[in-house]
Amino acid sequence: MAVICRHCQAKTERGADGSRPESCPSCGKPLAAFTPPAGTAAALPGFRPAPAVAAGARRARASADLSIGRVFAESLSLWGRNVVPFVLLTLAVYSPLVLYTLYVVLSGTENLTPKSADAYDKIHQWGGGLLNSLVSAAIIFGVFERLRGKSPPLGEMFARGLGRVIPALWTGILVAVATMVPMAPGFLVAAAGGFAFGAVLVLVGSVLSLVVSTALYVSVAAAVVEKCNGFPALRRSLDLTRGAKARIFCIMLLVGIVAFLFGKGVEFIGSPGARLLLIQGFAVVMASFTAVFAAVIYYRLRADREGLGIEEFASVFD
Repeated sequence: MAVICRHCQAKTERGADGSRPESCPSCGKPLAAFTPPAGTAAALPGFRPAPAVAAGARRARASADLSIGRVFAESLSLWGRNVVPFVLLTLAVYSPLVLYTLYVVLSGTENLTPKSADAYDKIHQWGGGLLNSLVSAAIIFGVFERLRGKSPPLGEMFARGLGRVIPALWTGILVAVATMVPMAPGFLVAAAGGFAFGAVLVLVGSVLSLVVSTALYVSVAAAVVEKCNGFPALRRSLDLTRGAKARIFCIMLLVGIVAFLFGKGVEFIGSPGARLLLIQGFAVVMASFTAVFAAVIYYRLRADREGLGIEEFASVFD
């Protein structure tokens, strides 16, 4: 079985004993081995499984390679150069929530009762979470194509996202449930009347939920690219983020701070209807922005750990 060079794509035959050369005869660069995830369809022909890496060494490598500044700079540059197609794609996916917001505003926000306002918030919270999975599925394809110098049309990105929507949605639901589980005991205790103890449990659960969401940050990306939807995608994310959770958390925190500051700024707008429209518009922009971040982080984690080039990543969509 031949080994494929990730730099020049040249094939090099193994020796009679199955060993592979240290460098590519064509370009002279080191030959990097690729370990396909167990139970997934991401295995590429021609790669020899890489030897096991010690956990400490793997964590040190991930910490060194996944630089916060590097991820922010690459993501911002990529998103800024493609802001129009990415935002338009996200707007198309978010159209049900956008139309619902327009309906509420045109019907008069003064007619919102506490019950209907609570329903509005829950629809946007859960609906936005599910739609984000579809946005991620479509934008991941766009990010990989842009990284290899191509400009796919908006319709193709949307179609590719629809083609992976089931694994993306199923994985997104599992991630949402997993992040809520640590807080469930606190809510149950508070509902039973133990407000003080319940509040402490909710606080502890919130911290654990942050840890879980950080560990599962690239689950949807793994489901889309490697077709390992569901629990295998969650396990894949746990493996990829091992040793890099602190940096991923810092990235999530910075994005959260931006969203928080925007929310505080919107409070100064007098019209409730205008506030709702601005918040919805900002949600669309941030959804496209965070989808690019997730795609870049996933790409960097796998490229640094497994030595894959962008052509190997993008080839799964061909």
